[in-house]
Amino acid sequence: MLLFTLTLFVILPPPQLCLSGISVPYMYSFGFSFGLLLVAITRSVENFIGRASASRYG
Repeated sequence: MLLFTLTLFVILPPPQLCLSGISVPYMYSFGFSFGLLLVAITRSVENFIGRASASRYG
């Protein structure tokens, strides 16, 4: 799961690279919340896939 999130960060650069005009603390907090959001999304997607495959093969 962590590897998938890191791969996303490699493919899609973190938002603080795109938002160069914003102050540094805001960039770090925005990047941190964006990372937490990514983790939550990947967890829910993995739970959904796990349930679907378990019901299919179970």
